[in-house]
Amino acid sequence: MAYVSLYRKYRPQDFEDVVGQEHVTTTLRNAIAAGRVANGYLFCGTRGTAKTTCARILAKALNCIGPDGTLTSPTTTPCNVCAPCLSITSSSLVDVVEIDAASHGKVEDVRDLTANIKFPPMVGRYKVYIIDEAHQLSRDAMDAFLKTLEEPPDRVVFILATTEPDKLPITIASRCQVFEFRRGTLEEIETRLRYVLQHESATAQDSALRLLSRAADGSYRDSLTLLEQVLAYNRQDISRKDVNLVLGMVDDEMVDRSVVLIADANLAELMNFAEELIAGGKDVRHFLQGLSRRLRDLLVVQLGASESSLESDVDTSVLREQASRYSPEALIKHLRILAAAEREVRTSTQHRLLLELALLNLAGQSGTSTPPAAGVPVRQPAPPPRPVVAAPQVPEPTRYSAQPVNSPAPAETRNEDNRQILTSLVRETSINHRQDDADESSDKPLPLEPGHDSLFEGKAPVSASSPTPATVVPEAAEVIDKLNALWPQLVNRMGSRSASGVPFIRDGKAVQAVGRVITIELIEPLHVDRMTKNDRGRKVFEDILNKTLDLPENTYTVRCVLRVSTPQRVQPEPARVETYKNDGELLDKVIAEFGGTLLDMD
Repeated sequence: MAYVSLYRKYRPQDFEDVVGQEHVTTTLRNAIAAGRVANGYLFCGTRGTAKTTCARILAKALNCIGPDGTLTSPTTTPCNVCAPCLSITSSSLVDVVEIDAASHGKVEDVRDLTANIKFPPMVGRYKVYIIDEAHQLSRDAMDAFLKTLEEPPDRVVFILATTEPDKLPITIASRCQVFEFRRGTLEEIETRLRYVLQHESATAQDSALRLLSRAADGSYRDSLTLLEQVLAYNRQDISRKDVNLVLGMVDDEMVDRSVVLIADANLAELMNFAEELIAGGKDVRHFLQGLSRRLRDLLVVQLGASESSLESDVDTSVLREQASRYSPEALIKHLRILAAAEREVRTSTQHRLLLELALLNLAGQSGTSTPPAAGVPVRQPAPPPRPVVAAPQVPEPTRYSAQPVNSPAPAETRNEDNRQILTSLVRETSINHRQDDADESSDKPLPLEPGHDSLFEGKAPVSASSPTPATVVPEAAEVIDKLNALWPQLVNRMGSRSASGVPFIRDGKAVQAVGRVITIELIEPLHVDRMTKNDRGRKVFEDILNKTLDLPENTYTVRCVLRVSTPQRVQPEPARVETYKNDGELLDKVIAEFGGTLLDMD
């Protein structure tokens, strides 16, 4: 005899065997007993919650004739031994038609169905049409099916099953009795697994059954499929280790390691951890789910919620110790980041990269700001990053040095340096690269809504004018002298980028440099007002200023003030030079040296 999968072998054959759906089975049995069977039913719920199984049981109940063949009306307890019951079990009864809307959802299929409905049942009492994945019917098919569903012939019952009821038009749902099938709880799935193990002469530890139940994610069918896979590896005394090995899941020890490394922002070890997880063949999505459950449990502990809601089997004292490393705000941010990472992993093949980015982002968000409600002691916030002090450097005659400082850090402060580097990376990087306008800057914090689908949710506020931390800033006097000497080049460069901006800065003058802010004097109040309020124009000016000084972008920002006395103009009008588009550094240098305006020759 051919092998039968466990989910088919142990499929419920009557209403009493259905687990976790008492609100559905009780209602259907009462309707059968009262003779109030509806013409249309809509079964909704996640995968593996017995929607199609209940549809078949209902078809049996309507057509069962009893063991001796004397039953003349529907029954609430089908016998499963008469010819109609056996035929429905084997999907061979002509009066019970199962349709997969995923492959038979065209309007022609529905027209064939409605054409055959007018004929009475050939063998049983009722003709039952079970339409699985009904939301995949085409729009035309739904329109063609609507009238028949509303006024079907006598002794015809439609049962629609779907995992996405929102995709069905309200005109279809309103003509059916809607039943919501619930996800299975961990206890209900464990009970079902024990029942199957007993009949399969196999044994398993309680911790292994709990792990299988959690991996099923509320689906009874998935739990039996996973159990079948584990039974192929070991049938006696199945352990948690066996389940982790066969299903590629991550054990609690690895989750414990990741929780500590994230809290300590140990970037190097997190990268090594990611490599170890990938090299060990672990499923990245399973790891992200396991880490999400653990952080959720830490949040439950911190908020003082009932311990019965914990999903981990870890000792509560361990959870409290781990929870002391985080604040509730940090845990909420972490959970959002992990949810976004899991969504990305589902649709991407870059699992290693997504895992590393998620771990680094989690480490960048670690820290505490508010004591937890339950009184759990938490780690104090890390001190602010130490300012980067540049070593004295002698500038070249025509070029300032902009090399990063590589001063060695003590071993005990290296971790804090890593946190500072990561914060800079998180501020400047987004995995989705969603920037509406590359030329437009913003000083507002990035959004922190749950629906945000980037791995970098909850970042620190980002400023387009934030300087690079490791940039060496020249002395103030040197900056002012050099900038005023190169002012004609700066004006020429502005003319190549924005001709309308030249009058604003033509007679400008650099007068002061404090920190990373250069004060520029302009001759007209209107010019000062426009340069102060127009963020985009000021950003263009700042980019040209830093480029003229041979410094990295965002090194300096500008502050415009009104000049007290207006000198005579000394700079002649730039010569007009016809040239092509600025496609390289050479043309930019020519414009900076000799002036000119670009013309579009297209």
